[in-house]
Amino acid sequence: MKQELHLKRMAILITSKCTLKCKLCLSYSPYYEPQRHADLDYLERAFKSFFSMVDSVDIFTLSGGEPLMHPHLVDIYKMLFLYENQINKSVDMVINSTLLLKDDLLDFLELKKDKIKIILSDYGNGLSPKIDENIELLKKRNIVYRISRFNGDNLYYDGWIDFTDHSIKWNTVEERDSNASKCMQRVGKYFIINEGEIHCCSRGFWRSYNNIIPMIKGEYVDLLNDDISVEEKQKDLRTMISLPSSESCSRCPGFSNDLPRHYPAEQL
Repeated sequence: MKQELHLKRMAILITSKCTLKCKLCLSYSPYYEPQRHADLDYLERAFKSFFSMVDSVDIFTLSGGEPLMHPHLVDIYKMLFLYENQINKSVDMVINSTLLLKDDLLDFLELKKDKIKIILSDYGNGLSPKIDENIELLKKRNIVYRISRFNGDNLYYDGWIDFTDHSIKWNTVEERDSNASKCMQRVGKYFIINEGEIHCCSRGFWRSYNNIIPMIKGEYVDLLNDDISVEEKQKDLRTMISLPSSESCSRCPGFSNDLPRHYPAEQL
Protein backbone atom coordinates (compact mmCIF):
# COMPACT_ATOMS: atom_id res chain seq x y z
CA MET A 1 0.00 0.00 0.00
CA LYS A 2 1.25 3.46 -0.92
CA GLN A 3 2.33 5.46 2.13
CA GLU A 4 1.03 9.00 1.78
CA LEU A 5 3.29 11.96 2.43
CA HIS A 6 1.75 14.95 4.18
CA LEU A 7 3.58 18.04 5.46
CA LYS A 8 2.43 20.66 7.94
CA ARG A 9 4.30 23.61 6.47
CA MET A 10 6.42 24.49 3.46
CA ALA A 11 7.77 27.90 2.47
CA ILE A 12 9.54 29.00 -0.69
CA LEU A 13 11.85 31.99 -1.03
CA ILE A 14 10.69 33.86 -4.14
CA THR A 15 13.13 36.75 -3.77
CA SER A 16 16.15 37.70 -1.70
CA LYS A 17 15.56 41.37 -2.49
CA CYS A 18 14.05 43.46 0.28
CA THR A 19 13.11 47.06 1.03
CA LEU A 20 14.71 46.73 4.49
CA LYS A 21 18.15 45.66 5.69
CA CYS A 22 17.43 43.95 8.99
CA LYS A 23 20.61 42.94 10.80
CA LEU A 24 19.03 39.78 12.26
CA CYS A 25 16.88 38.85 9.24
CA LEU A 26 15.83 35.21 9.58
CA SER A 27 16.24 34.75 5.82
CA TYR A 28 19.65 36.50 5.71
CA SER A 29 18.31 38.68 2.88
CA PRO A 30 20.71 41.62 3.37
CA TYR A 31 23.66 39.25 3.13
CA TYR A 32 22.92 37.75 -0.30
CA GLU A 33 25.32 38.84 -3.03
CA PRO A 34 23.73 39.51 -5.40
CA GLN A 35 20.14 39.82 -4.28
CA ARG A 36 17.75 38.60 -6.95
CA HIS A 37 14.21 37.51 -7.78
CA ALA A 38 13.50 33.85 -8.47
CA ASP A 39 12.54 33.48 -12.14
CA LEU A 40 9.24 31.96 -13.21
CA ASP A 41 10.75 28.96 -15.02
CA TYR A 42 12.57 27.95 -11.86
CA LEU A 43 9.48 28.39 -9.69
CA GLU A 44 7.33 26.39 -12.10
CA ARG A 45 9.82 23.51 -11.95
CA ALA A 46 10.12 23.74 -8.17
CA PHE A 47 6.33 23.67 -7.67
CA LYS A 48 5.91 20.76 -10.08
CA SER A 49 8.66 18.72 -8.44
CA PHE A 50 7.48 19.42 -4.91
CA PHE A 51 3.83 18.59 -5.53
CA SER A 52 4.78 15.43 -7.40
CA MET A 53 6.51 14.29 -4.19
CA VAL A 54 3.90 15.08 -1.57
CA ASP A 55 0.23 14.23 -1.28
CA SER A 56 -0.55 17.43 0.54
CA VAL A 57 0.75 20.28 2.67
CA ASP A 58 -1.31 22.16 5.22
CA ILE A 59 0.21 25.63 4.78
CA PHE A 60 2.37 26.81 1.86
CA THR A 61 4.09 30.19 2.34
CA LEU A 62 5.51 32.64 -0.17
CA SER A 63 8.47 34.27 1.49
CA GLY A 64 11.39 36.63 0.90
CA GLY A 65 13.05 39.08 1.11
CA GLU A 66 10.00 41.18 0.44
CA PRO A 67 7.61 39.20 -1.80
CA LEU A 68 5.79 42.34 -2.98
CA MET A 69 8.98 43.39 -4.77
CA HIS A 70 8.71 40.46 -7.19
CA PRO A 71 7.48 41.82 -10.55
CA HIS A 72 5.59 38.60 -11.36
CA LEU A 73 3.92 37.92 -8.02
CA VAL A 74 0.44 37.36 -9.47
CA ASP A 75 1.88 34.85 -11.96
CA ILE A 76 3.57 33.05 -9.06
CA TYR A 77 0.28 32.80 -7.20
CA LYS A 78 -1.45 31.47 -10.33
CA MET A 79 1.22 28.78 -10.79
CA LEU A 80 0.99 27.76 -7.15
CA PHE A 81 -2.80 27.56 -7.24
CA LEU A 82 -2.60 24.93 -9.96
CA TYR A 83 -1.91 22.69 -6.96
CA GLU A 84 -4.52 24.13 -4.61
CA ASN A 85 -6.18 20.73 -4.15
CA GLN A 86 -2.97 19.60 -2.45
CA ILE A 87 -2.92 22.57 -0.08
CA ASN A 88 -5.18 21.73 2.84
CA LYS A 89 -5.45 25.01 4.72
CA SER A 90 -3.91 28.15 3.23
CA VAL A 91 -1.39 29.86 1.02
CA ASP A 92 0.31 32.44 3.22
CA MET A 93 2.50 35.40 2.33
CA VAL A 94 4.63 37.41 4.74
CA ILE A 95 5.10 41.09 3.90
CA ASN A 96 6.92 43.86 5.75
CA SER A 97 4.34 46.61 5.08
CA THR A 98 6.75 48.93 3.30
CA LEU A 99 4.90 48.54 -0.02
CA LEU A 100 1.25 48.85 -0.96
CA LEU A 101 -0.69 45.81 -2.15
CA LYS A 102 -1.47 46.33 -5.85
CA ASP A 103 -4.92 46.02 -7.38
CA ASP A 104 -4.12 43.08 -9.67
CA LEU A 105 -2.73 41.13 -6.73
CA LEU A 106 -5.73 42.01 -4.56
CA ASP A 107 -8.05 40.85 -7.35
CA PHE A 108 -6.44 37.42 -7.33
CA LEU A 109 -6.28 37.20 -3.54
CA GLU A 110 -9.97 38.04 -3.34
CA LEU A 111 -10.79 35.41 -5.95
CA LYS A 112 -9.01 32.76 -3.86
CA LYS A 113 -9.68 34.24 -0.43
CA ASP A 114 -10.98 30.98 1.04
CA LYS A 115 -7.42 29.71 0.93
CA ILE A 116 -5.41 32.94 1.38
CA LYS A 117 -3.76 34.52 4.40
CA ILE A 118 -1.52 37.59 4.46
CA ILE A 119 0.84 38.11 7.40
CA LEU A 120 1.74 41.76 7.85
CA SER A 121 4.84 42.52 9.89
CA ASP A 122 4.55 45.82 11.74
CA TYR A 123 8.00 47.10 12.70
CA GLY A 124 6.89 50.59 13.70
CA ASN A 125 9.45 53.39 13.88
CA GLY A 126 8.64 54.39 10.30
CA LEU A 127 9.74 50.99 8.95
CA SER A 128 6.26 49.76 7.99
CA PRO A 129 4.64 52.88 6.50
CA LYS A 130 1.94 51.01 4.54
CA ILE A 131 0.62 48.87 7.39
CA ASP A 132 -2.64 50.75 7.93
CA GLU A 133 -3.41 51.16 4.23
CA ASN A 134 -2.77 47.48 3.55
CA ILE A 135 -5.02 46.44 6.42
CA GLU A 136 -7.85 48.55 5.00
CA LEU A 137 -7.34 47.12 1.50
CA LEU A 138 -7.55 43.58 2.87
CA LYS A 139 -10.56 44.36 5.04
CA LYS A 140 -12.48 45.80 2.08
CA ARG A 141 -12.09 42.54 0.20
CA ASN A 142 -12.59 40.26 3.23
CA ILE A 143 -9.15 38.71 2.77
CA VAL A 144 -7.81 36.97 5.87
CA TYR A 145 -4.78 38.63 7.42
CA ARG A 146 -2.74 38.58 10.60
CA ILE A 147 -0.54 41.27 12.09
CA SER A 148 2.83 40.39 13.67
CA ARG A 149 3.65 43.28 16.02
CA PHE A 150 7.39 43.82 16.15
CA ASN A 151 7.31 47.18 17.92
CA GLY A 152 6.33 48.55 21.31
CA ASP A 153 6.20 46.51 24.51
CA ASN A 154 4.20 43.48 23.39
CA LEU A 155 6.53 42.01 20.76
CA TYR A 156 5.51 39.00 18.67
CA TYR A 157 7.50 36.01 20.02
CA ASP A 158 9.08 38.55 22.43
CA GLY A 159 11.46 39.73 19.70
CA TRP A 160 14.08 38.22 17.43
CA ILE A 161 16.84 35.67 18.01
CA ASP A 162 20.39 36.23 16.78
CA PHE A 163 21.24 33.46 14.30
CA THR A 164 24.32 35.16 12.82
CA ASP A 165 26.92 33.15 14.77
CA HIS A 166 27.54 29.89 12.90
CA SER A 167 30.23 28.44 15.18
CA ILE A 168 29.79 24.94 16.62
CA LYS A 169 27.64 24.99 19.74
CA TRP A 170 26.89 21.30 20.28
CA ASN A 171 29.74 18.81 19.99
CA THR A 172 27.84 15.54 20.08
CA VAL A 173 24.78 14.26 18.27
CA GLU A 174 23.11 13.71 21.65
CA GLU A 175 23.61 17.38 22.62
CA ARG A 176 22.44 18.48 19.19
CA ASP A 177 19.32 16.33 19.36
CA SER A 178 18.50 17.56 22.86
CA ASN A 179 18.69 21.21 21.86
CA ALA A 180 16.75 20.61 18.63
CA SER A 181 13.93 19.06 20.67
CA LYS A 182 13.20 22.59 21.98
CA CYS A 183 13.33 24.28 18.56
CA MET A 184 9.86 25.35 17.39
CA GLN A 185 10.79 25.08 13.74
CA ARG A 186 12.45 21.69 14.10
CA VAL A 187 9.62 20.20 16.14
CA GLY A 188 6.98 21.87 13.97
CA LYS A 189 8.64 20.66 10.74
CA TYR A 190 8.78 24.09 9.08
CA PHE A 191 10.56 23.27 5.81
CA ILE A 192 11.77 25.75 3.21
CA ILE A 193 12.60 25.66 -0.50
CA ASN A 194 15.48 27.83 -1.68
CA GLU A 195 17.60 27.54 -4.82
CA GLY A 196 15.72 24.38 -5.78
CA GLU A 197 16.45 22.56 -2.53
CA ILE A 198 14.31 21.64 0.47
CA HIS A 199 15.98 22.37 3.79
CA CYS A 200 14.72 22.11 7.36
CA CYS A 201 14.99 25.86 7.89
CA SER A 202 16.54 29.03 6.50
CA ARG A 203 19.61 28.60 8.73
CA GLY A 204 20.23 25.14 7.34
CA PHE A 205 20.04 26.43 3.79
CA TRP A 206 22.26 29.44 4.52
CA ARG A 207 24.98 27.33 6.14
CA SER A 208 25.11 24.85 3.26
CA TYR A 209 24.85 27.63 0.65
CA ASN A 210 27.92 29.27 2.19
CA ASN A 211 29.82 25.99 2.67
CA ILE A 212 29.71 26.29 6.45
CA ILE A 213 28.31 22.75 6.60
CA PRO A 214 28.49 19.90 4.07
CA MET A 215 25.55 18.73 1.99
CA ILE A 216 24.48 15.46 3.61
CA LYS A 217 22.05 13.05 1.96
CA GLY A 218 18.85 12.86 3.96
CA GLU A 219 19.25 16.39 5.30
CA TYR A 220 18.04 18.12 2.13
CA VAL A 221 16.16 17.32 -1.08
CA ASP A 222 17.44 18.35 -4.51
CA LEU A 223 14.10 19.15 -6.14
CA LEU A 224 15.41 20.06 -9.58
CA ASN A 225 17.78 17.14 -10.20
CA ASP A 226 15.98 15.07 -12.83
CA ASP A 227 18.51 12.25 -12.39
CA ILE A 228 16.98 11.57 -8.96
CA SER A 229 13.66 9.72 -9.05
CA VAL A 230 10.55 10.99 -7.30
CA GLU A 231 10.74 7.94 -5.04
CA GLU A 232 14.32 8.76 -4.00
CA LYS A 233 13.37 12.38 -3.29
CA GLN A 234 10.45 11.16 -1.19
CA LYS A 235 12.81 8.89 0.71
CA ASP A 236 15.13 11.82 1.45
CA LEU A 237 12.19 13.95 2.59
CA ARG A 238 10.93 11.20 4.89
CA THR A 239 14.43 11.00 6.37
CA MET A 240 14.40 14.76 6.96
CA ILE A 241 11.05 14.47 8.73
CA SER A 242 12.23 11.63 10.95
CA LEU A 243 15.61 13.04 12.00
CA PRO A 244 15.58 14.75 15.42
CA SER A 245 18.34 17.12 14.25
CA SER A 246 20.73 17.81 11.38
CA GLU A 247 24.32 18.97 10.90
CA SER A 248 23.12 22.57 10.81
CA CYS A 249 21.65 22.18 14.31
CA SER A 250 25.15 21.72 15.74
CA ARG A 251 25.82 25.38 14.90
CA CYS A 252 22.46 26.78 15.98
CA PRO A 253 21.05 27.96 19.32
CA GLY A 254 17.65 26.79 18.07
CA PHE A 255 14.34 28.62 17.86
CA SER A 256 13.17 28.20 21.46
CA ASN A 257 11.40 30.24 24.09
CA ASP A 258 14.29 30.36 26.57
CA LEU A 259 16.77 32.22 24.32
CA PRO A 260 17.64 35.93 24.63
CA ARG A 261 15.59 38.18 22.37
CA HIS A 262 16.61 41.30 20.47
CA TYR A 263 14.49 44.23 19.41
CA PRO A 264 13.31 43.46 15.85
CA ALA A 265 14.34 45.06 12.57
CA GLU A 266 17.50 46.87 13.60
CA GLN A 267 18.81 48.17 10.28
CA LEU A 268 22.32 47.66 8.95
